[in-house]
Amino acid sequence: MDESKHKGRFHSRHAHGHPHRRRGRRGRGTPLERFVEPCVLLLLCDGSAHGYDLRDRLIDLGLAEGKLDMGNLYRTLRRMEEDKWLVSSWVKDQPGPQKRVYEISEEGREALQSWSVGIEHLRDVLTKFLNMYESQFRKEG
Repeated sequence: MDESKHKGRFHSRHAHGHPHRRRGRRGRGTPLERFVEPCVLLLLCDGSAHGYDLRDRLIDLGLAEGKLDMGNLYRTLRRMEEDKWLVSSWVKDQPGPQKRVYEISEEGREALQSWSVGIEHLRDVLTKFLNMYESQFRKEG
């Protein structure tokens, strides 16, 4: 993947190519909040969606424990679009105001692949941690 396309999005190319390690974005939230990005990318692999639809589907995945701030979600979507992971367009297919509809781009698919490698590694680390934790407390209990 050509990192120059992502405007400094990646801190560096580690063995796992973690797309969530960015320069100049300190204090952006907890890892679970950043986990919204690969979830949005994965949801958009099923087809385009507008913001409220994405919010509902993210909640269904178990993020935000039943509530998700739309302002934060729209900022995340804009940032992902700036990074060329998403493309959006305005549609008016139903009564009411126009809705911005988001689609995943080829760069977004590449980023999702990179996220999946990092998430698999994290899953392995967390499994080892939990196994160690459980064995420690089984000894004491």
